[in-house]
Amino acid sequence: MTQIVFADAGNRINREMEAANRARRRRETLGLSRKFVADNSTISLASLSRWEKIGVPVHLSRSDTSSWERVLNVPGGWLFGKTEREPKPPAGKAEATDRLRAAGARARARREELNLSRTKLALAIAVRDSRLRQWEIDGIPHSVSEGTIAAWEAALQVAPGWLLGRSGGTASPTRKPAAERVLSSGNTAAKAITEASSLLACGTATTSARNAALLAKRYGVNAPHGTGLAVIARDFGITESRACQLVGDMLQIASESGLPASVVAVFDVIEATAKQHLPCSPSQMERVLRPLLGDSLSIADASRFAREILGKPLLTLESYLNDLGSTESVDDQRTVVVRNMARAMIRAVGAAHLGVLIGQAIQLGWDLDAVRSIRDHLQAIQGFEWLEQRGRDNPEWFWFGETADDNPVIVAIRRVCSVADAALTTDVAMGAIERVRALRIGRDERSSSAPYPTPPWLVTAEILNRTSFLGFMKGRYRATVQLDPSRELTGKEYDLYQELLRHGFVVSKQTLTASLLDAGKMDLSTLQNLLSRSPIIMSQSVGVYVLRGVKPRAEALALAYRGDVDD
Repeated sequence: MTQIVFADAGNRINREMEAANRARRRRETLGLSRKFVADNSTISLASLSRWEKIGVPVHLSRSDTSSWERVLNVPGGWLFGKTEREPKPPAGKAEATDRLRAAGARARARREELNLSRTKLALAIAVRDSRLRQWEIDGIPHSVSEGTIAAWEAALQVAPGWLLGRSGGTASPTRKPAAERVLSSGNTAAKAITEASSLLACGTATTSARNAALLAKRYGVNAPHGTGLAVIARDFGITESRACQLVGDMLQIASESGLPASVVAVFDVIEATAKQHLPCSPSQMERVLRPLLGDSLSIADASRFAREILGKPLLTLESYLNDLGSTESVDDQRTVVVRNMARAMIRAVGAAHLGVLIGQAIQLGWDLDAVRSIRDHLQAIQGFEWLEQRGRDNPEWFWFGETADDNPVIVAIRRVCSVADAALTTDVAMGAIERVRALRIGRDERSSSAPYPTPPWLVTAEILNRTSFLGFMKGRYRATVQLDPSRELTGKEYDLYQELLRHGFVVSKQTLTASLLDAGKMDLSTLQNLLSRSPIIMSQSVGVYVLRGVKPRAEALALAYRGDVDD
Protein backbone atom coordinates (compact mmCIF):
# COMPACT_ATOMS: atom_id res chain seq x y z
CA MET A 1 0.00 0.00 0.00
CA THR A 2 2.80 2.37 0.86
CA GLN A 3 4.45 1.73 -2.50
CA ILE A 4 1.22 2.64 -4.30
CA VAL A 5 1.00 5.92 -2.36
CA PHE A 6 4.58 6.81 -3.26
CA ALA A 7 3.98 5.89 -6.89
CA ASP A 8 0.90 8.10 -7.06
CA ALA A 9 2.82 10.96 -5.45
CA GLY A 10 5.66 10.58 -7.93
CA ASN A 11 3.29 10.61 -10.90
CA ARG A 12 1.58 13.72 -9.58
CA ILE A 13 4.91 15.54 -9.19
CA ASN A 14 5.91 14.59 -12.73
CA ARG A 15 2.61 15.90 -14.11
CA GLU A 16 3.02 19.15 -12.20
CA MET A 17 6.56 19.72 -13.53
CA GLU A 18 5.58 18.76 -17.08
CA ALA A 19 2.77 21.33 -16.98
CA ALA A 20 5.15 23.95 -15.55
CA ASN A 21 7.76 23.36 -18.27
CA ARG A 22 5.09 23.35 -20.98
CA ALA A 23 3.62 26.65 -19.77
CA ARG A 24 7.01 28.32 -19.39
CA ARG A 25 8.23 27.24 -22.85
CA ARG A 26 4.99 28.43 -24.46
CA ARG A 27 5.22 31.79 -22.69
CA GLU A 28 8.81 32.28 -23.82
CA THR A 29 7.96 31.26 -27.39
CA LEU A 30 5.32 34.00 -27.48
CA GLY A 31 7.73 36.51 -25.96
CA LEU A 32 5.44 37.18 -22.99
CA SER A 33 6.56 38.19 -19.53
CA ARG A 34 5.20 36.54 -16.40
CA LYS A 35 3.67 39.87 -15.46
CA PHE A 36 1.81 40.06 -18.77
CA VAL A 37 0.35 36.60 -18.25
CA ALA A 38 -0.64 37.47 -14.68
CA ASP A 39 -2.24 40.79 -15.68
CA ASN A 40 -4.34 39.10 -18.36
CA SER A 41 -5.43 36.04 -16.38
CA THR A 42 -6.92 35.21 -12.99
CA ILE A 43 -3.53 34.02 -11.62
CA SER A 44 -1.36 36.24 -9.43
CA LEU A 45 2.23 37.01 -10.45
CA ALA A 46 3.61 35.35 -7.29
CA SER A 47 1.67 32.13 -7.95
CA LEU A 48 2.69 32.09 -11.61
CA SER A 49 6.38 32.53 -10.76
CA ARG A 50 6.22 29.81 -8.10
CA TRP A 51 4.33 27.32 -10.27
CA GLU A 52 6.72 27.73 -13.22
CA LYS A 53 9.60 26.82 -10.89
CA ILE A 54 8.17 24.03 -8.70
CA GLY A 55 5.23 22.73 -10.74
CA VAL A 56 1.60 23.54 -11.56
CA PRO A 57 -0.74 22.00 -8.96
CA VAL A 58 -2.95 19.32 -10.49
CA HIS A 59 -5.89 20.55 -8.38
CA LEU A 60 -5.78 23.97 -10.12
CA SER A 61 -9.31 25.28 -10.56
CA ARG A 62 -10.98 25.02 -13.95
CA SER A 63 -11.38 28.81 -14.21
CA ASP A 64 -7.67 29.46 -13.53
CA THR A 65 -6.65 26.72 -15.97
CA SER A 66 -8.90 28.10 -18.73
CA SER A 67 -7.73 31.66 -18.10
CA TRP A 68 -4.06 30.62 -18.29
CA GLU A 69 -4.59 28.62 -21.47
CA ARG A 70 -6.45 31.51 -23.09
CA VAL A 71 -3.51 33.91 -22.53
CA LEU A 72 -1.10 31.29 -23.90
CA ASN A 73 -3.39 30.93 -26.95
CA VAL A 74 -3.71 27.14 -26.61
CA PRO A 75 -6.78 24.85 -26.62
CA GLY A 76 -8.55 23.65 -23.48
CA GLY A 77 -6.81 20.76 -21.74
CA TRP A 78 -3.41 21.61 -23.25
CA LEU A 79 -1.79 22.64 -19.96
CA PHE A 80 -1.96 19.14 -18.44
CA GLY A 81 -1.29 17.30 -21.70
CA LYS A 82 -4.86 16.33 -22.61
CA THR A 83 -4.48 18.13 -25.97
CA GLU A 84 -1.07 18.22 -27.61
CA ARG A 85 -1.66 20.23 -30.76
CA GLU A 86 -3.12 23.68 -31.26
CA PRO A 87 -6.46 23.70 -33.15
CA LYS A 88 -6.58 24.71 -36.78
CA PRO A 89 -8.36 27.94 -37.63
CA PRO A 90 -12.09 27.47 -38.30
CA ALA A 91 -13.14 27.14 -41.91
CA GLY A 92 -13.40 30.53 -43.60
CA LYS A 93 -11.11 32.29 -41.10
CA ALA A 94 -7.73 30.94 -42.23
CA GLU A 95 -7.32 33.69 -44.84
CA ALA A 96 -8.14 36.44 -42.31
CA THR A 97 -5.70 34.95 -39.80
CA ASP A 98 -2.93 34.88 -42.40
CA ARG A 99 -3.66 38.49 -43.31
CA LEU A 100 -3.44 39.66 -39.69
CA ARG A 101 -0.23 37.70 -39.15
CA ALA A 102 1.23 39.30 -42.28
CA ALA A 103 0.18 42.71 -40.93
CA GLY A 104 2.22 42.07 -37.77
CA ALA A 105 5.27 41.11 -39.82
CA ARG A 106 4.77 44.17 -42.04
CA ALA A 107 4.55 46.46 -39.00
CA ARG A 108 7.74 45.00 -37.56
CA ALA A 109 9.63 45.43 -40.85
CA ARG A 110 8.48 49.05 -41.11
CA ARG A 111 9.55 49.76 -37.51
CA GLU A 112 13.01 48.35 -38.16
CA GLU A 113 13.24 50.33 -41.41
CA LEU A 114 12.64 53.52 -39.42
CA ASN A 115 15.26 52.47 -36.85
CA LEU A 116 12.56 52.73 -34.17
CA SER A 117 12.81 50.69 -30.99
CA ARG A 118 9.87 48.48 -29.96
CA THR A 119 9.85 50.11 -26.52
CA LYS A 120 9.48 53.61 -27.92
CA LEU A 121 6.77 52.53 -30.36
CA ALA A 122 4.84 50.78 -27.57
CA LEU A 123 4.94 54.00 -25.54
CA ALA A 124 3.67 56.01 -28.54
CA ILE A 125 0.62 53.78 -29.05
CA ALA A 126 -0.01 53.27 -25.32
CA VAL A 127 0.41 49.47 -25.11
CA ARG A 128 2.80 47.24 -23.23
CA ASP A 129 6.09 46.38 -24.88
CA SER A 130 5.41 42.65 -24.45
CA ARG A 131 1.98 42.99 -26.09
CA LEU A 132 3.42 44.80 -29.11
CA ARG A 133 6.02 42.05 -29.43
CA GLN A 134 3.25 39.44 -29.44
CA TRP A 135 1.33 41.33 -32.16
CA GLU A 136 4.42 41.57 -34.35
CA ILE A 137 5.07 37.83 -34.02
CA ASP A 138 1.59 36.29 -33.98
CA GLY A 139 -0.32 38.93 -35.91
CA ILE A 140 -2.57 41.87 -35.11
CA PRO A 141 -5.77 40.65 -33.38
CA HIS A 142 -9.26 41.80 -34.44
CA SER A 143 -9.76 43.31 -30.99
CA VAL A 144 -7.22 46.14 -31.48
CA SER A 145 -9.10 49.44 -31.38
CA GLU A 146 -9.23 51.87 -34.29
CA GLY A 147 -7.53 54.50 -32.14
CA THR A 148 -4.57 52.21 -31.50
CA ILE A 149 -4.31 51.36 -35.22
CA ALA A 150 -4.37 55.08 -36.12
CA ALA A 151 -1.66 55.90 -33.55
CA TRP A 152 0.39 52.92 -34.78
CA GLU A 153 0.20 54.09 -38.41
CA ALA A 154 1.12 57.65 -37.40
CA ALA A 155 4.18 56.41 -35.48
CA LEU A 156 5.23 54.30 -38.48
CA GLN A 157 4.71 57.32 -40.79
CA VAL A 158 2.37 55.46 -43.16
CA ALA A 159 -0.98 56.25 -44.78
CA PRO A 160 -4.25 55.34 -42.98
CA GLY A 161 -5.25 51.76 -43.76
CA TRP A 162 -1.70 50.64 -44.61
CA LEU A 163 -1.24 48.56 -41.46
CA LEU A 164 -4.11 46.18 -42.27
CA GLY A 165 -3.47 46.25 -46.02
CA ARG A 166 -6.43 48.48 -46.90
CA SER A 167 -4.53 51.32 -48.57
CA GLY A 168 -3.13 49.01 -51.26
CA GLY A 169 0.30 50.64 -51.36
CA THR A 170 3.70 50.67 -49.74
CA ALA A 171 4.71 52.93 -46.89
CA SER A 172 5.36 56.47 -48.01
CA PRO A 173 6.31 58.71 -45.12
CA THR A 174 5.77 62.39 -45.75
CA ARG A 175 9.24 63.18 -44.46
CA LYS A 176 12.47 61.24 -44.21
CA PRO A 177 13.63 60.37 -40.69
CA ALA A 178 16.25 62.82 -39.37
CA ALA A 179 18.99 60.18 -39.43
CA GLU A 180 18.24 59.43 -43.09
CA ARG A 181 18.33 63.14 -43.99
CA VAL A 182 21.74 63.57 -42.34
CA LEU A 183 23.15 60.48 -44.06
CA SER A 184 21.79 61.53 -47.45
CA SER A 185 23.49 64.91 -47.05
CA GLY A 186 26.81 63.15 -46.54
CA ASN A 187 27.35 64.85 -43.18
CA THR A 188 28.78 63.00 -40.17
CA ALA A 189 30.08 63.93 -36.75
CA ALA A 190 33.66 63.68 -38.01
CA LYS A 191 32.90 66.14 -40.84
CA ALA A 192 31.04 68.43 -38.43
CA ILE A 193 34.03 68.49 -36.07
CA THR A 194 36.36 69.29 -38.99
CA GLU A 195 34.07 72.12 -40.13
CA ALA A 196 33.75 73.51 -36.61
CA SER A 197 37.53 73.38 -36.10
CA SER A 198 38.08 75.44 -39.27
CA LEU A 199 35.60 78.06 -38.09
CA LEU A 200 37.13 78.29 -34.61
CA ALA A 201 40.77 78.29 -35.72
CA CYS A 202 42.65 81.34 -34.48
CA GLY A 203 46.07 82.63 -35.49
CA THR A 204 47.71 83.94 -38.63
CA ALA A 205 47.07 82.76 -42.17
CA THR A 206 50.00 80.38 -41.72
CA THR A 207 49.00 78.90 -38.36
CA SER A 208 45.18 78.82 -38.57
CA ALA A 209 45.14 75.65 -40.71
CA ARG A 210 47.46 73.97 -38.22
CA ASN A 211 45.31 75.05 -35.30
CA ALA A 212 42.16 73.75 -37.01
CA ALA A 213 43.80 70.36 -37.56
CA LEU A 214 45.02 70.40 -33.94
CA LEU A 215 41.51 70.96 -32.58
CA ALA A 216 39.95 68.33 -34.86
CA LYS A 217 42.59 65.77 -33.87
CA ARG A 218 41.99 66.51 -30.20
CA TYR A 219 38.40 65.34 -30.69
CA GLY A 220 39.34 62.12 -32.46
CA VAL A 221 39.39 63.12 -36.15
CA ASN A 222 42.35 61.34 -37.78
CA ALA A 223 43.60 60.26 -34.37
CA PRO A 224 43.12 57.07 -32.31
CA HIS A 225 40.67 57.42 -29.43
CA GLY A 226 42.40 58.46 -26.21
CA THR A 227 45.36 60.22 -27.84
CA GLY A 228 46.63 62.79 -25.34
CA LEU A 229 47.25 66.45 -26.15
CA ALA A 230 50.99 66.00 -25.54
CA VAL A 231 51.21 63.47 -28.38
CA ILE A 232 49.08 65.63 -30.67
CA ALA A 233 51.20 68.70 -29.91
CA ARG A 234 54.37 66.79 -30.75
CA ASP A 235 52.89 65.79 -34.11
CA PHE A 236 52.46 69.48 -34.94
CA GLY A 237 55.89 70.48 -33.64
CA ILE A 238 54.71 72.59 -30.69
CA THR A 239 54.87 72.19 -26.93
CA GLU A 240 52.04 70.77 -24.87
CA SER A 241 51.73 74.11 -23.06
CA ARG A 242 51.28 75.94 -26.37
CA ALA A 243 48.72 73.37 -27.52
CA CYS A 244 46.74 73.85 -24.29
CA GLN A 245 46.77 77.61 -24.83
CA LEU A 246 45.55 77.29 -28.44
CA VAL A 247 42.78 74.85 -27.53
CA GLY A 248 41.69 77.12 -24.68
CA ASP A 249 41.50 80.12 -27.02
CA MET A 250 39.36 78.16 -29.49
CA LEU A 251 37.07 76.91 -26.71
CA GLN A 252 36.59 80.53 -25.67
CA ILE A 253 35.66 81.48 -29.25
CA ALA A 254 33.14 78.62 -29.34
CA SER A 255 31.47 79.76 -26.12
CA GLU A 256 31.19 83.35 -27.36
CA SER A 257 30.26 82.96 -31.03
CA GLY A 258 28.57 79.56 -31.31
CA LEU A 259 28.52 77.32 -34.38
CA PRO A 260 26.22 76.86 -37.41
CA ALA A 261 22.99 74.93 -37.00
CA SER A 262 24.25 72.32 -39.48
CA VAL A 263 26.97 71.29 -37.02
CA VAL A 264 24.59 71.09 -34.08
CA ALA A 265 22.00 69.15 -36.11
CA VAL A 266 24.34 66.19 -36.60
CA PHE A 267 24.69 65.69 -32.86
CA ASP A 268 20.94 66.15 -32.32
CA VAL A 269 20.36 63.25 -34.70
CA ILE A 270 23.04 61.12 -33.02
CA GLU A 271 21.39 61.67 -29.63
CA ALA A 272 17.90 60.93 -30.96
CA THR A 273 19.09 57.76 -32.69
CA ALA A 274 20.83 56.56 -29.55
CA LYS A 275 17.67 57.11 -27.51
CA GLN A 276 15.67 54.90 -29.84
CA HIS A 277 17.92 51.93 -29.06
CA LEU A 278 18.17 52.36 -25.31
CA PRO A 279 18.92 50.12 -23.52
CA CYS A 280 21.43 48.09 -25.53
CA SER A 281 25.05 47.02 -25.30
CA PRO A 282 27.91 49.35 -26.31
CA SER A 283 28.73 47.13 -29.29
CA GLN A 284 25.14 47.45 -30.56
CA MET A 285 25.24 51.21 -30.05
CA GLU A 286 28.52 51.36 -31.95
CA ARG A 287 26.96 49.57 -34.96
CA VAL A 288 23.89 51.81 -34.91
CA LEU A 289 25.83 55.10 -34.70
CA ARG A 290 28.78 54.28 -36.96
CA PRO A 291 27.18 55.74 -40.14
CA LEU A 292 26.43 58.97 -38.23
CA LEU A 293 29.81 59.20 -36.50
CA GLY A 294 31.97 58.72 -39.58
CA ASP A 295 35.10 56.64 -40.07
CA SER A 296 37.10 55.93 -36.88
CA LEU A 297 35.42 58.59 -34.69
CA SER A 298 34.50 57.09 -31.31
CA ILE A 299 31.31 57.61 -29.34
CA ALA A 300 33.37 59.05 -26.48
CA ASP A 301 35.04 61.67 -28.73
CA ALA A 302 31.70 62.71 -30.25
CA SER A 303 30.20 63.05 -26.77
CA ARG A 304 33.19 65.05 -25.55
CA PHE A 305 32.99 67.47 -28.50
CA ALA A 306 29.26 68.01 -27.95
CA ARG A 307 29.77 68.75 -24.26
CA GLU A 308 32.84 70.99 -24.50
CA ILE A 309 32.33 72.82 -27.81
CA LEU A 310 28.56 72.86 -28.27
CA GLY A 311 27.68 73.00 -24.57
CA LYS A 312 25.31 70.12 -25.34
CA PRO A 313 25.85 67.00 -23.19
CA LEU A 314 24.70 63.82 -24.95
CA LEU A 315 23.38 62.01 -21.92
CA THR A 316 22.40 58.85 -23.78
CA LEU A 317 25.85 58.45 -25.32
CA GLU A 318 27.62 59.16 -22.05
CA SER A 319 25.57 56.39 -20.47
CA TYR A 320 27.28 53.93 -22.80
CA LEU A 321 30.86 55.00 -22.22
CA ASN A 322 31.06 52.47 -19.40
CA ASP A 323 31.90 48.96 -20.55
CA LEU A 324 28.78 47.00 -19.66
CA GLY A 325 29.94 43.65 -21.00
CA SER A 326 27.80 41.31 -23.06
CA THR A 327 26.69 39.24 -20.07
CA GLU A 328 24.88 42.00 -18.22
CA SER A 329 21.09 41.93 -18.17
CA VAL A 330 18.78 44.72 -19.31
CA ASP A 331 18.18 45.62 -15.66
CA ASP A 332 21.95 45.98 -15.13
CA GLN A 333 22.18 48.26 -18.17
CA ARG A 334 19.23 50.32 -16.96
CA THR A 335 20.92 50.76 -13.58
CA VAL A 336 23.94 52.22 -15.37
CA VAL A 337 21.73 54.58 -17.38
CA VAL A 338 19.81 55.69 -14.26
CA ARG A 339 23.07 56.27 -12.39
CA ASN A 340 24.52 58.40 -15.20
CA MET A 341 21.34 60.46 -15.54
CA ALA A 342 21.39 61.08 -11.79
CA ARG A 343 25.10 61.98 -11.80
CA ALA A 344 24.58 64.49 -14.60
CA MET A 345 21.99 66.28 -12.48
CA ILE A 346 24.17 66.09 -9.37
CA ARG A 347 27.09 67.64 -11.29
CA ALA A 348 24.81 70.52 -12.31
CA VAL A 349 22.90 71.39 -9.12
CA GLY A 350 24.28 69.20 -6.32
CA ALA A 351 21.42 66.72 -5.88
CA ALA A 352 19.22 64.57 -8.11
CA HIS A 353 15.43 64.44 -8.22
CA LEU A 354 13.50 61.22 -8.74
CA GLY A 355 10.72 62.89 -10.75
CA VAL A 356 13.21 64.42 -13.20
CA LEU A 357 14.80 61.00 -13.80
CA ILE A 358 11.38 59.46 -14.43
CA GLY A 359 10.65 62.17 -16.99
CA GLN A 360 13.98 61.52 -18.75
CA ALA A 361 13.32 57.77 -18.81
CA ILE A 362 9.92 58.36 -20.42
CA GLN A 363 11.57 60.54 -23.07
CA LEU A 364 14.04 57.73 -23.71
CA GLY A 365 11.10 55.42 -24.45
CA TRP A 366 11.23 53.11 -21.43
CA ASP A 367 8.18 50.94 -20.84
CA LEU A 368 6.03 51.66 -17.79
CA ASP A 369 7.38 48.75 -15.75
CA ALA A 370 10.95 49.98 -16.25
CA VAL A 371 9.95 53.54 -15.28
CA ARG A 372 8.31 52.29 -12.10
CA SER A 373 11.49 50.37 -11.18
CA ILE A 374 13.76 53.45 -11.24
CA ARG A 375 13.56 53.85 -7.45
CA ASP A 376 14.77 50.24 -7.04
CA HIS A 377 17.61 50.82 -9.54
CA LEU A 378 18.74 53.88 -7.58
CA GLN A 379 18.73 52.19 -4.19
CA ALA A 380 20.97 49.43 -5.59
CA ILE A 381 23.74 51.95 -6.43
CA GLN A 382 26.64 52.23 -4.00
CA GLY A 383 26.55 55.39 -1.89
CA PHE A 384 22.89 56.18 -2.59
CA GLU A 385 21.26 58.35 0.13
CA TRP A 386 17.97 60.23 0.36
CA LEU A 387 18.55 63.88 1.30
CA GLU A 388 15.13 64.83 2.64
CA GLN A 389 13.82 64.68 6.19
CA ARG A 390 13.93 61.21 7.67
CA GLY A 391 10.56 59.53 7.94
CA ARG A 392 9.09 61.20 4.86
CA ASP A 393 6.85 58.74 3.03
CA ASN A 394 7.96 59.52 -0.55
CA PRO A 395 11.40 61.16 -0.60
CA GLU A 396 12.49 62.59 -3.95
CA TRP A 397 15.91 64.28 -3.59
CA PHE A 398 19.07 62.15 -3.28
CA TRP A 399 22.82 61.98 -3.96
CA PHE A 400 25.62 59.39 -4.03
CA GLY A 401 27.73 60.79 -1.23
CA GLU A 402 30.34 63.49 -0.83
CA THR A 403 33.07 62.08 -3.09
CA ALA A 404 31.06 60.30 -5.78
CA ASP A 405 30.57 63.27 -8.13
CA ASP A 406 31.90 66.71 -8.99
CA ASN A 407 29.25 68.26 -6.76
CA PRO A 408 28.86 72.07 -7.10
CA VAL A 409 27.79 72.38 -3.45
CA ILE A 410 31.00 70.69 -2.25
CA VAL A 411 33.16 72.55 -4.78
CA ALA A 412 31.78 75.96 -3.76
CA ILE A 413 32.10 75.43 -0.01
CA ARG A 414 35.63 73.99 -0.21
CA ARG A 415 36.79 76.98 -2.25
CA VAL A 416 35.24 79.54 0.09
CA CYS A 417 36.44 77.77 3.24
CA SER A 418 40.00 77.72 1.87
CA VAL A 419 40.11 81.56 1.75
CA ALA A 420 37.75 82.48 4.61
CA ASP A 421 39.13 83.76 7.91
CA ALA A 422 35.90 83.23 9.86
CA ALA A 423 32.87 80.94 10.01
CA LEU A 424 30.43 81.28 7.11
CA THR A 425 26.87 82.39 7.68
CA THR A 426 24.17 80.45 5.85
CA ASP A 427 23.61 83.34 3.43
CA VAL A 428 27.30 83.59 2.54
CA ALA A 429 27.52 79.82 1.98
CA MET A 430 24.37 79.68 -0.15
CA GLY A 431 25.52 82.64 -2.24
CA ALA A 432 28.71 80.81 -3.16
CA ILE A 433 26.77 77.65 -4.03
CA GLU A 434 24.33 79.53 -6.27
CA ARG A 435 27.22 81.02 -8.24
CA VAL A 436 28.67 77.60 -9.05
CA ARG A 437 25.22 76.18 -9.83
CA ALA A 438 24.46 79.03 -12.22
CA LEU A 439 27.76 78.40 -14.00
CA ARG A 440 27.14 74.64 -14.28
CA ILE A 441 23.58 74.99 -15.57
CA GLY A 442 24.60 77.68 -18.02
CA ARG A 443 27.41 75.48 -19.34
CA ASP A 444 25.74 72.04 -19.35
CA GLU A 445 22.18 72.99 -20.29
CA ARG A 446 22.67 75.85 -22.69
CA SER A 447 20.49 74.12 -25.28
CA SER A 448 18.12 72.30 -22.93
CA SER A 449 14.42 73.12 -23.05
CA ALA A 450 13.88 71.80 -19.50
CA PRO A 451 16.76 72.77 -17.18
CA TYR A 452 17.29 70.94 -13.92
CA PRO A 453 15.32 72.37 -10.97
CA THR A 454 17.34 73.83 -8.11
CA PRO A 455 17.12 71.74 -4.93
CA PRO A 456 15.20 73.35 -2.06
CA TRP A 457 17.22 75.12 0.62
CA LEU A 458 16.64 72.28 3.13
CA VAL A 459 18.09 69.73 0.69
CA THR A 460 21.20 71.89 0.11
CA ALA A 461 21.57 72.33 3.86
CA GLU A 462 21.35 68.57 4.28
CA ILE A 463 24.23 68.14 1.82
CA LEU A 464 26.34 70.59 3.85
CA ASN A 465 25.47 68.76 7.07
CA ARG A 466 26.78 65.48 5.58
CA THR A 467 30.16 66.77 4.38
CA SER A 468 33.11 65.42 6.32
CA PHE A 469 35.24 68.61 6.28
CA LEU A 470 32.52 71.01 7.52
CA GLY A 471 31.17 71.71 10.98
CA PHE A 472 27.94 73.55 11.84
CA MET A 473 27.25 75.49 15.02
CA LYS A 474 24.91 78.37 15.87
CA GLY A 475 23.89 79.00 12.28
CA ARG A 476 27.43 79.08 10.90
CA TYR A 477 29.65 76.71 8.91
CA ARG A 478 33.35 76.29 9.54
CA ALA A 479 35.92 73.94 7.97
CA THR A 480 37.17 71.32 10.41
CA VAL A 481 40.37 70.75 8.39
CA GLN A 482 42.92 73.10 6.84
CA LEU A 483 42.17 73.68 3.14
CA ASP A 484 44.95 74.97 0.87
CA PRO A 485 43.76 77.71 -1.56
CA SER A 486 46.44 76.76 -4.09
CA ARG A 487 44.85 73.30 -4.32
CA GLU A 488 41.17 74.24 -4.05
CA LEU A 489 41.08 77.21 -6.44
CA THR A 490 41.59 77.27 -10.19
CA GLY A 491 44.78 78.92 -11.45
CA LYS A 492 43.13 82.23 -12.35
CA GLU A 493 41.08 82.23 -9.15
CA TYR A 494 44.28 81.83 -7.15
CA ASP A 495 45.84 84.82 -8.94
CA LEU A 496 42.76 86.87 -8.07
CA TYR A 497 42.85 85.64 -4.46
CA GLN A 498 46.51 86.69 -4.12
CA GLU A 499 45.69 90.16 -5.41
CA LEU A 500 42.80 90.53 -2.94
CA LEU A 501 45.04 89.26 -0.15
CA ARG A 502 47.64 91.89 -1.05
CA HIS A 503 45.04 94.67 -0.84
CA GLY A 504 43.46 93.62 2.44
CA PHE A 505 40.68 91.39 1.01
CA VAL A 506 38.78 94.26 -0.62
CA VAL A 507 39.66 96.10 -3.82
CA SER A 508 38.08 98.06 -6.65
CA LYS A 509 37.66 96.68 -10.14
CA GLN A 510 39.79 99.52 -11.44
CA THR A 511 42.72 98.50 -9.26
CA LEU A 512 42.31 94.79 -10.11
CA THR A 513 42.24 95.59 -13.82
CA ALA A 514 45.40 97.66 -13.61
CA SER A 515 47.28 95.12 -11.46
CA LEU A 516 46.34 91.84 -13.15
CA LEU A 517 46.26 93.01 -16.76
CA ASP A 518 49.54 94.91 -16.53
CA ALA A 519 51.20 91.85 -14.98
CA GLY A 520 49.90 89.70 -17.84
CA LYS A 521 48.17 87.26 -15.47
CA MET A 522 44.80 87.40 -17.24
CA ASP A 523 42.83 89.36 -19.82
CA LEU A 524 39.84 91.59 -19.15
CA SER A 525 37.28 88.94 -20.20
CA THR A 526 38.70 86.39 -17.74
CA LEU A 527 38.69 88.95 -14.93
CA GLN A 528 35.07 89.90 -15.61
CA ASN A 529 34.03 86.25 -15.62
CA LEU A 530 35.74 85.65 -12.28
CA LEU A 531 34.18 88.70 -10.66
CA SER A 532 30.70 87.68 -11.78
CA ARG A 533 30.96 83.89 -11.34
CA SER A 534 33.66 82.85 -8.87
CA PRO A 535 32.25 81.67 -5.51
CA ILE A 536 35.09 83.29 -3.55
CA ILE A 537 34.09 86.82 -4.62
CA MET A 538 31.30 89.05 -3.34
CA SER A 539 30.24 92.45 -4.61
CA GLN A 540 30.66 94.97 -1.78
CA SER A 541 29.16 97.79 -3.84
CA VAL A 542 29.28 99.00 -7.43
CA GLY A 543 32.83 98.45 -8.67
CA VAL A 544 34.14 97.19 -5.30
CA TYR A 545 34.71 93.49 -4.50
CA VAL A 546 35.51 91.63 -1.31
CA LEU A 547 36.71 88.11 -0.59
CA ARG A 548 33.79 85.95 0.55
CA GLY A 549 33.97 84.80 4.17
CA VAL A 550 36.42 87.46 5.41
CA LYS A 551 36.00 90.73 7.26
CA PRO A 552 38.04 93.40 5.44
CA ARG A 553 39.97 95.95 7.43
CA ALA A 554 38.46 99.43 7.63
CA GLU A 555 41.45 101.09 6.01
CA ALA A 556 41.30 98.66 3.07
CA LEU A 557 37.63 99.48 2.56
CA ALA A 558 38.38 103.19 2.51
CA LEU A 559 41.15 102.76 -0.05
CA ALA A 560 39.00 100.53 -2.26
CA TYR A 561 36.17 103.04 -2.34
CA ARG A 562 38.60 105.78 -3.33
CA GLY A 563 40.02 103.47 -6.01
CA ASP A 564 43.61 104.33 -5.14
CA VAL A 565 44.96 101.21 -3.39
CA ASP A 566 48.69 101.52 -2.95
CA ASP A 567 50.46 98.83 -4.98
